[in-house]
Amino acid sequence: MSALGAIVMNSLRYFINKRHAYIAAGIVIAALVLKYFYIFHCTSFRDSLWCDMWEYWHDSFQRAWGDRTAIEQWGNFPPFYKYFCLAPFFKVLKYFGCLSHALVLIVLANILLYGISSCVFYLIARRLIANRITVLIALLFYSFSYLALYVNALVMPDSLGISLTVVSTGMIIFRTDRISVLMAGLFLGLAIALKPLLLFFGPVFMGYIFLKNDKRSRAWTVMIFTAALVIAPLMTVAENFSVSHGRLKSIGATGGLNFLQGWGKVKRVCNKGVCIGSPGAFDEPGWRSLEIRTPSYEQGYFYRLGLNAIIQNPGVLVEKIFWFKKLFWGLLGPPLRSPPEWYDQIMPPVQDISYVMFISLGMLGFLAGGRSGGKDIYFLFSLLISFMVFIYIFGLPERRYFLNIEFLVIALFFVVMDRAMALYRIYRNEIRIYALVVFAFFICVPYELSAYLHQ
Repeated sequence: MSALGAIVMNSLRYFINKRHAYIAAGIVIAALVLKYFYIFHCTSFRDSLWCDMWEYWHDSFQRAWGDRTAIEQWGNFPPFYKYFCLAPFFKVLKYFGCLSHALVLIVLANILLYGISSCVFYLIARRLIANRITVLIALLFYSFSYLALYVNALVMPDSLGISLTVVSTGMIIFRTDRISVLMAGLFLGLAIALKPLLLFFGPVFMGYIFLKNDKRSRAWTVMIFTAALVIAPLMTVAENFSVSHGRLKSIGATGGLNFLQGWGKVKRVCNKGVCIGSPGAFDEPGWRSLEIRTPSYEQGYFYRLGLNAIIQNPGVLVEKIFWFKKLFWGLLGPPLRSPPEWYDQIMPPVQDISYVMFISLGMLGFLAGGRSGGKDIYFLFSLLISFMVFIYIFGLPERRYFLNIEFLVIALFFVVMDRAMALYRIYRNEIRIYALVVFAFFICVPYELSAYLHQ
């Protein structure tokens, strides 16, 4: 039986290595088909417009055929998605008489965009991971991401922003010539305009491009990337300034408000009956609601309130570190009117697996160096760190934010697994000790603290 098993395994490995690209394509296509049927038959995606998505939907219609200076368009969520994506899209659909199908087409676009990012993720994983089977397993985790499946059903900038981030990351990893750098800068700039919390990715890209090029061309390539990077954000800032008559001078109107919520323990901020909150604060019963008269776009006022909250309670600097649990066990908002099929059964293991993958990246320090691809691995890890720093300083962690770094976590986790198996004999004791620590913290501790962790 052992000889027969060895023959079967060798035959399977040969088949996988020979047909690797075809198997990867099959995984991506299968994920697209599954998402299509799940979203359209197992979710209430048509009812999603009753909550946060209504702002994107209604405001974009208003911009396309109504008053382009209405405060709702620029006074809350980052408006690039409404200005330059949805409003022109609605106009095109109306021209062709397809406006009634807008919601379905947006969801289909979200699904296809994630499929494109899955293809790029596969290329990144194949570059960094030696074992072909491990590459396919990583692709399975990314392509069938339940977090992405959930968000793809919503009219939000997340699906487009994440896909652009993955594509720009892949372009920079594979090539740093001037054309590739230009395109990567444009794509990442669009992603930042859509999701300003990706702002810290820019300096990491610049540093990676600088180190990867030779001395004669590194300055030019960084300058080209930077020039391309700022186009979309500057377009947004200029349009914000124009439509707000000079009242909004940044890429979005709620940065100061988010800063205050995170440091001041504010559940929601209400102004004349209109309340703004964050899913990361909804599950904090001890946090307060704040009634204000200052408009949300007066960001300096809210930054000052946030700084005063830190001065009055310096302990929040430590407390906020533990709020990162919200990235793994927090609410996955914005909510649909009714949860998708099997949501309650699927989400708990998804949350726990995300956490295990994340903390396992602690082994990168002694597994990534000294081998091919080390510079690329540290680039991805630096992106991950920059995101965590941004959230710590400016934002409030929430489960949906994890989707922006999920491709980094999955890729790096399987890099760790691939190299741990290859270097097990060399780092046997280190791997065993780390695995013991992870097991103790994840398996044993939550039995005592599960109520706290899942609050």
